[in-house]
Amino acid sequence: MKSNHQQSLKAKPAVFHKGIADYLAGAAGFTAVLAVPQADAAVTAFTFAFGPELTSTDGSGFSPIGPGFGELYSYASIDRIMLGNGNPALGGVYHNASGTPTFGDAEFFAYGTTIGAGGNGHRGSGFFQFTGIGVGFTSDQLNKNIAFRTDTNNWGWANVSWTAATNSLTINSAFVESVPNRPISVGAVPEPSVVGLLVLGAFGVVHRRRRQQSA
Repeated sequence: MKSNHQQSLKAKPAVFHKGIADYLAGAAGFTAVLAVPQADAAVTAFTFAFGPELTSTDGSGFSPIGPGFGELYSYASIDRIMLGNGNPALGGVYHNASGTPTFGDAEFFAYGTTIGAGGNGHRGSGFFQFTGIGVGFTSDQLNKNIAFRTDTNNWGWANVSWTAATNSLTINSAFVESVPNRPISVGAVPEPSVVGLLVLGAFGVVHRRRRQQSA
């Protein structure tokens, strides 16, 4: 039969390993936050002037991006919904029309695509609906990525959803490169703040200590 002293010695490593496991779990969580892909300090999130949804009642106008990163044109009416101006010099959205027209169906891009380095297609008016000439989408297009350039040469991307039944375009999220003429990667998001990371790290340490105290 083992003595109480022997049993006590055997139990201590288990407590030690548990503490290490908790510590590593907190550290791993903190490291995962640090490893968020495609975070960029120069990328800025924004909301269009028309809000998170473009519908037939919104009319037309230039939507400031930023502040300070230029504008992007939008137009919405009973028969058409579009982003971008027909004049690419004023900033525009990429569309998938062939040749060199100034408008077409909005072009969708995969995550990781570089926008602004050339080879992305035609830029002008990206339509989601234009019943007069049959341009746009007759079925839902959910969580699609579009790309654009503002009139001050700032490149950006947005994740959008088109609902055909209601002819409405929802902007799920939108981001712009704050440095003019610098390309942006579809999927690039603002860099997490240092304060936020420190708070998460502190939370991991507190959580570990509480687990140890309750053990």
